[in-house]
Amino acid sequence: MTTYMNSHKERPEVSAPVMAFNMTVPMAAWMHYRGMDWGPISEMSGAMFVEVILLIGVVWVGIFPENRLILWQHILMIPAMIVPMLYRRDLYTGHVGHHAYTH
Repeated sequence: MTTYMNSHKERPEVSAPVMAFNMTVPMAAWMHYRGMDWGPISEMSGAMFVEVILLIGVVWVGIFPENRLILWQHILMIPAMIVPMLYRRDLYTGHVGHHAYTH
């Protein structure tokens, strides 16, 4: 029987998208609160879910066992989010909307 406490071990292919959702919603809310447009928010949020979908596929194909899914989700989370950050480098490095001080 699957219990809430062991669901990540017994059903990682279900727990991983739930975990991605639970991390994405506050991230998106914070990005919106900080004034980010919805385009970059959706790209960053999408990175979280694309990573999970690909990892579930890798598990289903048998490249690595399902008990490693959550581990790999956490390992690849930051690299997955770096992709949209590199795509919009000026936005994430603070170069958009900033003007040089002139007299």
